[in-house]
Amino acid sequence: MANVVVVGGGTGGAAAARSLAARLSGKHKVTLVEKEAEVFYQPSFLQLMVGRRQISDLSRSIANLRGAGVDVVIDRLSAVDADRRQIRLEKDKLSYDVLVLAAGADASIPDPPELGKSGFNLYTPDGALKIWEAVEKLESGEVVLVAAALPFKCPPALYEAALILRSFFTRRGRWGNISITVYSPETTPSENTGIRPSRYIMRALSERGIQLHCDRHLESVDVKRKLLRFSDGQTANFDLLFYIPRHHCPEFVRKSGMTDESGWVAADPLTLRTGFPDIYAIGDVNQVRLPSGHTLYKAGAVAHFQGLVAADNIAARLLGHEPKRLFGGKSGCVIDAGDTAFAMAGDIYRRKPNFIMFPSSRGWLAVKWLTERQWLRYHG
Repeated sequence: MANVVVVGGGTGGAAAARSLAARLSGKHKVTLVEKEAEVFYQPSFLQLMVGRRQISDLSRSIANLRGAGVDVVIDRLSAVDADRRQIRLEKDKLSYDVLVLAAGADASIPDPPELGKSGFNLYTPDGALKIWEAVEKLESGEVVLVAAALPFKCPPALYEAALILRSFFTRRGRWGNISITVYSPETTPSENTGIRPSRYIMRALSERGIQLHCDRHLESVDVKRKLLRFSDGQTANFDLLFYIPRHHCPEFVRKSGMTDESGWVAADPLTLRTGFPDIYAIGDVNQVRLPSGHTLYKAGAVAHFQGLVAADNIAARLLGHEPKRLFGGKSGCVIDAGDTAFAMAGDIYRRKPNFIMFPSSRGWLAVKWLTERQWLRYHG
C-alpha cells in the first residue's frame, strides 16, 4: 500500500486529498499534513474587514477531512528529504511514496518589517479584524493600500479591497472626508490576465474616485512620518495603511533546497510535477512560467483545479492506469465592489491572455457567497 502525503490543508491541498481518497477508495493511504488545527477561507477576509463576516464564519477544523477518508496530521514541517522520500515534522517523521506540496505562500510576516508597525495586513485574520476596528472609527483622512512586491496572492484582491472600502465609507456617509489610494507593483491591474480586465478595474476605481498608481515598488516605510517610499523616488503619505507584504515560500521548502532562482518550486505547467521524483507542487507554492512571459498568478481557483489534476494523475498511476489529465490554464475571478460585483474568466496559458469581462451585477455577489459556502463545505 502506497502512502500519498499532501502537505497543506488549504484550497489546493484539501481538493487533492479529498479527490485522492475518493479515487483510491482505501487501496492506498492518503495523509494530509497541516500546521494549523483550523484553516480559514482567506478571500473573505475582505468581508471581515468591513464587518460583513464574523471570524467564526470563515474557519473550519482541518480534522474534518478525516470524515472523507483522509488521515490528518496536525504538525509543523521542518524539512523534506526527497532522496529518502521522507518529511521531517517537529514531533515525528513521515515516509511517503508520492508527495503533493500544497504549502501555500507565507503572507503573514510584515516585509519590510516597518509595515507591521505602520499598518494592518489585508491577508491575515488578525489584520482584517484590526482593519475593521480602524475603519469603524475613521471619520476623515487618507487611506492607502499597498502591495509590497510581486508575486502576491490573488492580485485582483488589492483593488477589490479598495472598492469594498469605498462602498463602506459611502454607506456610512463619510466618503467626502476620506480618500483612498492604491499603490501596486503591477504594471496594470491584474496584468497577466490581459488588457480587458486591466481597463475594467481601472475604470471601476476611477469612477469611484479611487486613485491608482501602478508600477510602484515599495522600498521603505517611515513609521514616524507615516510615509511610504518607492524605488522610483516617489513618496506617499497615509493616515491609515493597509498592506499586502512581500510573500515568501514556506521556510521548510526553502531549507529543503526545492526552490529555484525565483524563490518558489518550479512545476510543469500541465502536470504540476516537479524536478524531484514523485513530488508535485500545486497552488501558491509553485512557480509556473507562462507563454506570455508572466508567471501563473497565485489564487485559490488555480490551486483547487491544480489539486484535482495532480490527484487524478497520481491515482491513475497507483491504480495501474495511464495519467491523462492536464491543467489547462482556465481560470476566473469575481471581484466584489461593495454593492455589486463583476467577474472575469479566460485561459491564462494563451500567449496573449485577454480574459472576458462580465459586467457588474448583484448576481455576482451571490456567486461569491456560494463559492465561500462551497469551500467551507469542502472543509467540513
